[in-house]
Amino acid sequence: MVLAPGCRDAPNEPAPTPPGGVSTKATPTPPAGVSPLSAPAPATYWRDGGFIALTPAVRLPTNGNGRLRTRVWLKLPEDGVIQYTPLPSDRWTLKFPPKTIVDRVDYWALGSDPSEPTFDPAQGVVLDVRGAELDARGKTRWRVMRPERSGRGAPLFGYSWPRGDSVAASYVVDTMVAAMSEGMGFYAKLSGDKLTRGQHRYRTISACNSCHPRNKPETTAIHKRRDHLYRATDDHGWFTPRSVFAKAIPFETYRPRDLNGEQPWLQALCPSGDAAKRSSMKGNDTWTCEGDGVPRGTLALASACAAGDRHARAVCETRRSLFERLDPAGKKALAAMVAACESCQDR
Repeated sequence: MVLAPGCRDAPNEPAPTPPGGVSTKATPTPPAGVSPLSAPAPATYWRDGGFIALTPAVRLPTNGNGRLRTRVWLKLPEDGVIQYTPLPSDRWTLKFPPKTIVDRVDYWALGSDPSEPTFDPAQGVVLDVRGAELDARGKTRWRVMRPERSGRGAPLFGYSWPRGDSVAASYVVDTMVAAMSEGMGFYAKLSGDKLTRGQHRYRTISACNSCHPRNKPETTAIHKRRDHLYRATDDHGWFTPRSVFAKAIPFETYRPRDLNGEQPWLQALCPSGDAAKRSSMKGNDTWTCEGDGVPRGTLALASACAAGDRHARAVCETRRSLFERLDPAGKKALAAMVAACESCQDR
């Protein structure tokens, strides 16, 4: 679920179980609406399955050693059209066609240089998948997957269920947690307290509805919780697809290490217009502003593309791919975001 990594305590959703009291007993029969999912070959599931890798201008954060990387994948149905709708206060949103799938995939990078900002999923192991799919009526179904066993290349297993169905959501979370007690669900084998913490953590990040309100505006003031999400969402409550066309994007802080400091073409600004300051405190590496303003990043695409920057090229490839599927109103409103990529052509 393009998806927030740290929301919890949502009404009508599975309640977190305290560490030491993790329930591993799942209902034997799935309730109506729950469907099994699998990905026998995760290395090629998204790459060769008709998905587009979404790359916004501002990179998502990582863990302290830089090995936990996120890639968001989007699959559009053939001939499906993305609808653009203006909202009050100069805001706008996107609505995707039925049968669209979007997955937020967390990888463990295996490359020799984890500090490299540009990540190749082929050099990683899938840790966790959280996504959504739109059914034939355009209704949202949440979806999750995890490795069947430890080790690189393990098949993925999981479930999908209707948004807002608390019974189905509880079944899925309980079943996934129970599977973890049987050695499933993790890239590396866990036991004892580590397993208990891992199961508890899984519950705390499984409140999909509350983390993904539809058409949420950007948060403009620093929140007291580090795992708060600052970006705006689209008509489905998804973060990254809309961010692809955003000129300025808030820096997220739900993980301690920001990967945008190495970008020479990135400008980090505060709401006041002053430059944001790079901060490294208590293991957190991010951007800060005076007061409680949220810093936002803008990538100088023309300069970055002219220099052959790989990240800028990926941003422009994503924009062009989605721009082709926009309705006329969207193409008119967002044409400037694609025009900014002109210098990335034929490079």
